[in-house]
Amino acid sequence: MFTMQLPKLLGIFICFLCVSNIYAQVDYDEVKPVSNTYFIDSINVYSHDQGVMENMQILIKNGIIQDLGSSIIKPYDAIQIKGDSMFAYPAFIDALSHTGLKKEEEKKEKIKVRFPGKPGDLIAGVTPYKSIDSDFNKGDKSLENYRKAGYAVSHVVPKGKMLPGKGSLVLLKSDKEGNPYLKKDISTFAQFEPASGVFPSTVIGVISRFKELHRSTDYKLKHREAFDNATGVQRPQFSKAEEAFSSVVNGSENLYFKANNHKDISRAIKLKDELGFNLILADVQQAWLANEKIKAGNIPVILSLKLPEEMKEEKVDSTKEISAEKEGLQARQKKSYTDYMNQALSFEKANMPFSFSSISVKANDIKKSLKRIVDTGVKESTVFSALTENPAKLLGIDNLTGSLERGKLANLIICTKSFFDEASKIKYCFVEGEKSEFDTSEKKKKKSSGESQEIAGTWTFESNIMGMNQAGNIIISGNKEDGYKVKVESNEDPGEFEDGKDINYDANELSFSMTVESEGGNLPITFTMSFDGEDYTGKLSVGDFGSFPVEGSRTKKPE
Repeated sequence: MFTMQLPKLLGIFICFLCVSNIYAQVDYDEVKPVSNTYFIDSINVYSHDQGVMENMQILIKNGIIQDLGSSIIKPYDAIQIKGDSMFAYPAFIDALSHTGLKKEEEKKEKIKVRFPGKPGDLIAGVTPYKSIDSDFNKGDKSLENYRKAGYAVSHVVPKGKMLPGKGSLVLLKSDKEGNPYLKKDISTFAQFEPASGVFPSTVIGVISRFKELHRSTDYKLKHREAFDNATGVQRPQFSKAEEAFSSVVNGSENLYFKANNHKDISRAIKLKDELGFNLILADVQQAWLANEKIKAGNIPVILSLKLPEEMKEEKVDSTKEISAEKEGLQARQKKSYTDYMNQALSFEKANMPFSFSSISVKANDIKKSLKRIVDTGVKESTVFSALTENPAKLLGIDNLTGSLERGKLANLIICTKSFFDEASKIKYCFVEGEKSEFDTSEKKKKKSSGESQEIAGTWTFESNIMGMNQAGNIIISGNKEDGYKVKVESNEDPGEFEDGKDINYDANELSFSMTVESEGGNLPITFTMSFDGEDYTGKLSVGDFGSFPVEGSRTKKPE
């Protein structure tokens, strides 16, 4: 039965071709500082307008930048931090993320719906009223990881289907007792994510459901206006979803639409033009194909920090003849890769401001992505603007943060060298004046003891190749001693599994293979997964088409 669905599973891998934390944090979070006043001297300060200002001083008090200059007198109660010619930058702002949210639970049995063609809003994934409250964990490890990467503020949006809910601005502080919200429920998040087994179960269905919600809400808003200004008019009855979506329809709230690929970008823009809402294109990975539409519509864009795996030149074997089909495929791969890598540069050349999102990337990979973007020719100042002042303006908090100025929140990072220097490390991150300090000493890598971890359980897999998100589950059963068994399930066909073969596990690396049917015959696929705790990274090889990155996390351990 599953073999009939194998072309779909294969499509996950080849339709669109294109680490662990290094530094340990000193545990200052459990110890309250003796003062909330800090005096930083002999520091190089980065300014959007003036570049790097040398030998400066910064005074922080009560979470605010009290003063910034070259001749500040140190208060008697201030904790002094010797700048030693290090570099201070505004802390970064993540324009769209899932930082601090709980991992999604493993899918359970499908909910039985009496009318799958007209399910309730919750089952259909239409939850614009949902806040991040119930899913946000102030003590989540990801907050620390993002501080280490230089972030102080994240625009956190809920997980879900087509309309997951409201986004909030979160301060990435270590204080587990305080209020984490800088601003709460300031946006609505949308994506072309179909429901499972009920309407809308396709992208076309999502578009139809979105239009239906927008139009019904618009009608009831007009009805409410008539009710408020006349007599004899029946009071309008809003559903919970319509009431929450009203802020998008009346234009008081921006809609952040996750649109990775060119088709989704075009769909989102078409919806905006037809219905007339304030659109922000988010986590964009194929913007270069729609630059003219984006610029003409003056649509803000948040580019994804997830970049394609670096493409290496293949060694040409002169004894083997390359087919025209494979040669053409390689040429398309190279062009797609180059266009993807140069999209930030194309925005800069067109004088189109942009921000960055980390929703599809791990905190540990952010600096590497930023460095690769700079290596394409984008100015460092443009990248810093995309991390600070641009998202601050987009999110309406540029009066509070996004630059180092007197009176603004003390959100800043201090680096041992200029940020993009290969040897630079983040020594301090201040979030509203709360200091986190990181160990920047050189550490020798520990030799592996050869001990492998137990990997049984349910693991997600995700492949984001040239802007296409594809995902599913890998179920691993057994143990190290007796061996493991592997089954693979695509999210497109939940409950349908393909067995892995030739399974080998050694030194935390698992490999297995499958054979799938394609138009040209049977095609071999090989998974290689390198485990690190509850996460893994890896590659999958697809016949003669090459290897592609895969990653995921364990969502359930065996009982």
